[in-house]
Amino acid sequence: MLQDLKIDRSLMEANSARNRLETEEQRIRLESRPRHGWLAITNECNHRCVHCSIGHVEYRNQKIVEMPMRVWERLETDLFPYMESVIFGGNNLGEQMAAACWDTYFDRLSRFALRPEFITNGDLFTEERIEKVVAKECVIRFSIEGATRETYEKIRGKRYDVVLGNIRKLQQEREKHPGNRTTLVFGVTIFRDNIEELPLMVDLAAELGVERLEVHHLHPSYPEHRYQSLVYHRTLCNQKLSEAKERASRTGIRFLGPAEFPVPPMVRVSTKPKPKDNYAMPDRCILAWSWVSINESGEVMPCCAMPLVMGNLNKQSFMGIWNNLRYRHLRKTVNSERPVGICQHCHDRFDEAGFEQSSRIDDFSLLQKIGLDDDMSMGKLGLSFKYAVRNYLRRTRGGARIVRFLSLIVRRFSL
Repeated sequence: MLQDLKIDRSLMEANSARNRLETEEQRIRLESRPRHGWLAITNECNHRCVHCSIGHVEYRNQKIVEMPMRVWERLETDLFPYMESVIFGGNNLGEQMAAACWDTYFDRLSRFALRPEFITNGDLFTEERIEKVVAKECVIRFSIEGATRETYEKIRGKRYDVVLGNIRKLQQEREKHPGNRTTLVFGVTIFRDNIEELPLMVDLAAELGVERLEVHHLHPSYPEHRYQSLVYHRTLCNQKLSEAKERASRTGIRFLGPAEFPVPPMVRVSTKPKPKDNYAMPDRCILAWSWVSINESGEVMPCCAMPLVMGNLNKQSFMGIWNNLRYRHLRKTVNSERPVGICQHCHDRFDEAGFEQSSRIDDFSLLQKIGLDDDMSMGKLGLSFKYAVRNYLRRTRGGARIVRFLSLIVRRFSL
């Protein structure tokens, strides 16, 4: 039970020092535990955003799951005393504050030395919740895909005024406590329908007391989203990124976002470029050493981007999973010339602060969920066939279920 746990900041500090050393040395078997993590306690969401998979046919009848108490109690003994931060959300499609257990779990987590962070659509704050998260000095990332009412409500289907009102209440509560470190962040997924409002989002952040913008590209999951990708709108994307960065510099907002797309001059070519022709692996990844992702079912994964299941906390201890054969193989290969699976085309290489450190943008990584289209060579016929079959099946409810079932098999048995 929680009251029997010895909550000691020295455990966190000692683990952090050891983990930094083991990460630097790229050790395969670790004595330390991860310093940071993503944590999902539910897969339920109260929004149906147009760019999100949760509104698609294959997720429409999914069973709502919440993290059982036995898994949470295992985290309280095996992980939380040693960690620097935990991010609620970001590793599934759920709104974590929609969980019936959210208040109970947040109260229990607040007794540890780590700093809670969470990703939220901002709809479900109450006065009590606002007081709690400010008292714990959380980092709160609001998912904002529009600076105007029209764009926001078109994309998210929810009331713009509710979210802005809750952000203002958080700012007012923070102002009651001078020196309070509660941090407000905008998390923005950019695509064709909202990229023109990116500079306005900087202005909105400054107005609301938001300190930081974290901007990410849309990675389309379905063929109908293909041409929302900014791969197809490079010049416009570059222009709006440049404008947003300039406004952020002028207003004192920290702007973290992708690099601008390369737009080469028109030249005569005799062959189509291959996806890997301009592909360069970014800086080494540290996630297999210092981060972990745990979902509402107790499944442990290496990061928020890689869906492969390394083990399940309903069946194993965390340290038993952390040093198992799968994790050791991942650590051996992830920074090699032949990384496994999704790591081969990943540009989400994270730095110590947990934000992508890569400055490289390439078509293949941004479109890898649906494949490159006919104007961009897939390089391999097998890949083209795979994407064609998957995209065809996803058009029907039965086919979508088959794709999802096969994806679950891959998550558990590949690596």
